[in-house]
Amino acid sequence: MGRHQEAREGFEEVYAARRRILGDRHPYTLLTRTELALLAWERNDLDCAEGELSEIYNQRRQVLGDSHPQTRWTLAAARQLAELRSSAGVWAAGDYLIPEAPSF
Repeated sequence: MGRHQEAREGFEEVYAARRRILGDRHPYTLLTRTELALLAWERNDLDCAEGELSEIYNQRRQVLGDSHPQTRWTLAAARQLAELRSSAGVWAAGDYLIPEAPSF
């Protein structure tokens, strides 16, 4: 078993436990979900990573607020992924939706 597979399985176990104990929107649950999204990104599953980061960003905005560091980090990661996909020719510029940055 590769290290990515091993890591993913470990995070999936933690994610399932945190969802059950803390709920879907708890910051620790969202943190583990973010780790799973980043693992998807590393294995080049960009559609999965993009969808997850977008959903996590929206949930963090609702739970933690726009100015929380975890919310802002998720927005930055989603934007970086969108830029990566655009520069790789996966999308033409403007063919994707990057979450709007809140005004602080």
